[in-house]
Amino acid sequence: MGLGVDVSLIYRRDLILRNFDEDVRKSLEQSLKARGLNLIYQTNIKELQKSDEGISVNFSDGKTAEFGAVMFATGRVPYTDNLGLESANIVANSNGAIDVDEFGQTMCPSIYAVGDVTGKVQLTPVAIREGAAFAETIFNNNPTKIDYSLIPTAVFTDPEIGTIGLSETESADKHKDIDIYIARFRPMINTLGSSQEKMLFKLITKKNGGRVLGCHIMGHGAGEMIQLVAIPMMMGATKADFDKAIAVHPTAAEELVTVKAPNYTYENSVKVG
Repeated sequence: MGLGVDVSLIYRRDLILRNFDEDVRKSLEQSLKARGLNLIYQTNIKELQKSDEGISVNFSDGKTAEFGAVMFATGRVPYTDNLGLESANIVANSNGAIDVDEFGQTMCPSIYAVGDVTGKVQLTPVAIREGAAFAETIFNNNPTKIDYSLIPTAVFTDPEIGTIGLSETESADKHKDIDIYIARFRPMINTLGSSQEKMLFKLITKKNGGRVLGCHIMGHGAGEMIQLVAIPMMMGATKADFDKAIAVHPTAAEELVTVKAPNYTYENSVKVG
């Protein structure tokens, strides 16, 4: 797409980035469409055949299209076959993953598992932290658990996405009374050229300046920003704490500490305003 090639993205559901915040999903969809990406929803690839044009793709909805190349990004499953797990009385679950307790211990007390093979969060930094927790638990006699509730995540699309914590829907369901802060603007880096692309900053907090429950950013440097946001959120920072921070001007990130009034709220899980 960015190199002058027509690109189509086929997705099995009705909107990209399942489990992400809805505003992030819709904003990315709009940006990708504006860049010329062809989004094909609610279908899957059924069959590939070589053709004179390249590759003929038959979709599950009965349609056919021609492409020069096809790339799959459909996830992965743990590679646990033929490991002899049964000899240690370890049974992989229906997804092929090895079930472990909060310390990484399997059904066999002498065997621990970390990383993608456990089927939890398939991210390299999570696997590294799980390995460190295992070493601390076993070799330093200091039982250590991993907190999976706040994992900073970057999606290196263009525009980039950085997110941590709960989505708006999850926050409303779990915490009932919340405030939603949203800022959409054209960053200064885009005002020097012809790009009309806007950034998105979204903070979700408990009511009246309470604890920050989620932070979602879309735009240039979002991945870098969300790593730093993860630190105060892991410490339990509140919206009031964010408000105490002095802004760095002119930056896009100053929106995190300058946005004051919520755009709308939820009361007992019902959207207000």
